Amino acid sequence: MNPKNKALVTKLAVVLVLKLVILTGLWWGFVREQRVRVDANLIALTLGMVWMLVIMESVYVMTGNVVWKDMTRFWGKLFGINFALGVTTGITLEFQFGTNWAYYSRYVGDIFGVPLAIEGLMAFVLESTMIGLFFSAGIG
Repeated sequence: MNPKNKALVTKLAVVLVLKLVILTGLWWGFVREQRVRVDANLIALTLGMVWMLVIMESVYVMTGNVVWKDMTRFWGKLFGINFALGVTTGITLEFQFGTNWAYYSRYVGDIFGVPLAIEGLMAFVLESTMIGLFFSAGIG
């Protein structure tokens, strides 16, 4: 590896670590005082890993270095596992709104229903389509 590529790898690693730390800090700052328990590290990991995969795949396409493709495959598998866990917990949460919090849902349903439907469409249609494209393209 020549010094120019080594400097690029070092800069990308620093940017990825800083981005993950910043996202974790922002999420922790906004969620810390909430009554609903949320695993902030899991969410920050997912958000940071998306950008990490985009950067690694872009570097692979630009340079043709197979190491970046292998890194994208490895982190893509971990991202797939993390995504599957998010889907299962999201489905459980949406069913809880109807079963455990039925009075709450009836009280705020006109306001709360539309954002929940949009989130459901985005999560189950758009995200699932993009994840399917990622893994069916032979990358992940």
